Amino acid sequence: MLNLCRSVVFAIVLVCLLVSTGLASNFPSQAIVAAEKFAGFIDKEKYDTAYDSASDFFQITLSKEEWIKKRQQTNFLVGSVQERKLVSVRSRTEYPRLPDGEYLVVYFEARTEYKEKAAEVMLVKLDGDSWQVCSYRLK
Repeated sequence: MLNLCRSVVFAIVLVCLLVSTGLASNFPSQAIVAAEKFAGFIDKEKYDTAYDSASDFFQITLSKEEWIKKRQQTNFLVGSVQERKLVSVRSRTEYPRLPDGEYLVVYFEARTEYKEKAAEVMLVKLDGDSWQVCSYRLK
């Protein structure tokens, strides 16, 4: 009986792992590329380019100068991202304080110069036929 329980638990865990690793492939690759491209600008400290590539929603929430200052402060405190791994992507049709639409929450596990475990979370939105970053957090 114990072996049967172990087998069932193992099967459930295995299915969960297979489903979770396949999640990113169920979402538009352009959305993931947009998030990775945005992160790449930040990695190269091209904060102004990242800002310019972001959605109007992103730009309404803070000025370019505020964005650059925040990024420089974060970079000073935790260092630049040295490594990132896509962990999950979640689809949303609504998001607080934003109009309804097609959104994806893209979550990366990250390692920075001064922080072994960090998380990068981006909200990307389908705008016309392209995906744009609406929100970026490194925590």
